[in-house]
Amino acid sequence: MLQASLRGHHEPIALHSNPSKEVRFGTVWVSQGRIGYEFYCKWDDAYFLIPDDVTDPEQRILFSNKVRTWLENLYPQCAQTTPSAYIEGEFFTHSWGEAMSLLNNAEERLIEAENSNSLSLDKFISELKSMFD
Repeated sequence: MLQASLRGHHEPIALHSNPSKEVRFGTVWVSQGRIGYEFYCKWDDAYFLIPDDVTDPEQRILFSNKVRTWLENLYPQCAQTTPSAYIEGEFFTHSWGEAMSLLNNAEERLIEAENSNSLSLDKFISELKSMFD
């Protein structure tokens, strides 16, 4: 059915998945000659990202609020889900092999964005920790 949708012989199809890892989610729309996609990764709630050595309850709340704000500002269009990485796009093709290759490339870009954002978050958390020391 997917290939038929890509060729225009079937109605458009939407696929929802969590490719390769449970914290990655995606939606792919297949229609005649067009593939649209939206992929995102999700981190734990901000409270669970606080280092264990921040033990004071008031500091943990402040830390959590600052981390939550940082996460919300990372992808403002997705503030309700606070993703660690987000990409979306579309491409035009009638080749199923090319479509799969391009979707794999999109997932690789998502992973690269997640790794980069993780390093940025680690730096932000280190800066926050230094405020409490």
